[in-house]
Amino acid sequence: MTDLVNIGAFSNDGTGDPARVAFAKINAFAAGVLNGTTGIPPSYLVAALPVTAIVGQFAIVTNALNPVYLQPVAGVGLVTCLVMWNGSAWVCT
Repeated sequence: MTDLVNIGAFSNDGTGDPARVAFAKINAFAAGVLNGTTGIPPSYLVAALPVTAIVGQFAIVTNALNPVYLQPVAGVGLVTCLVMWNGSAWVCT
C-alpha cells in the first residue's frame, strides 16, 4: 500500500508532513515503480485472471484476442492490454 504525503489542510498550516518525511514517502513510491512492486497492476494470461476481484480492480493480460473497449476479454491472442473487473467480468480498457 502507498503511504501518501500529507499536504496539510492549508498552505503553511503546519499540519502536513515535514519535507524529509514527505520525500521519504516519494522515494519509496518511486523505488516501487522502478522495481515493479508499486503502481503497476499484476500481469496474467487471460485464463489465469482471478475469478473474483474488487470492482474497479485492474490487471494486465498478455494474450488478449482482438480486445474491444469495455467488452469481456478473450484469450489466446498476442495483444497485451489493461483490463478491469466490472463486477461480473474482466473487460478491456
